[in-house]
Amino acid sequence: QIITDLIDAVNLLSNEPIRPGGATKKAANTLLGKVHLTLGNTTEAITALGEVTGSLLSNYEDNFGIENENSNESLFEIQFTKGGIGEGSPYANLFAPFGATELIGGVGTTAGDNLPTEDLYNSYEIGDVRRDATLGFASTSVLYTKKYLDTPSSNRDGENNFIVLRYADVVLMLAEALNEQGYVADGEAFDLINSIRSRAGVSDLTSLTTPNQEAFRNAMVNERRWEFAFENHRWFDLIRAGRAIEVMNAHTSLTGILETVTSNNLVYPIPQSQINTSDLFTQNPGY
Repeated sequence: QIITDLIDAVNLLSNEPIRPGGATKKAANTLLGKVHLTLGNTTEAITALGEVTGSLLSNYEDNFGIENENSNESLFEIQFTKGGIGEGSPYANLFAPFGATELIGGVGTTAGDNLPTEDLYNSYEIGDVRRDATLGFASTSVLYTKKYLDTPSSNRDGENNFIVLRYADVVLMLAEALNEQGYVADGEAFDLINSIRSRAGVSDLTSLTTPNQEAFRNAMVNERRWEFAFENHRWFDLIRAGRAIEVMNAHTSLTGILETVTSNNLVYPIPQSQINTSDLFTQNPGY
């Protein structure tokens, strides 16, 4: 049904938004490509993603901040407007560490949610500009993400948009799909991932550094982690790569968190209201 709806959206939408933040044919094709990639339909994914035209901003950091909203690289953003009209963003307040009110101009409180780990900070390659564009240390010496910073007009009433889809996602998904169809040493998939790495200021991948399909898969998981940190892609990327349980449990053991991820956690629960009204559904295991 999702695929059917997205195909309808592709056919009905225009290439450019009719208003700021409006859905477009490009956004629908990007999401359609992501759905096909998740289902393992690589040919269909390449077809959908190949319909998306776009460009990368020359400076990675220019994707973020209120002065760069709805940029040439952005394909779909959730629009926020501060000013006490109920349409402001809460994320600057929510994501700033406890006590680090200097990050939000001293307006409102900080919740300390969604804080980065030192593991993420230390994972970036030397010279990768994405690290310092994404992460910083607050006055409390706690890591925070810079992507949603803003001075709100009041508590949890910020201006900064939330980017859902960027053209960089299209580029990396195309590279992933091509590699899944078959590894080609220094082929098009390498060109695509290296266009992202070049902007980040790190060296190209080659068939010497990434000699087979599995090595390219591993490189892709890391590249997406660095490119899209705190943009709500990581969990779904790990599931698609079949690495969610391995990676999450390795992380929880490092941080002393007692929770363990199992195969039950790889799908959502079915809403009880749907189970109550239909004989078609039984609850997923573990819920």
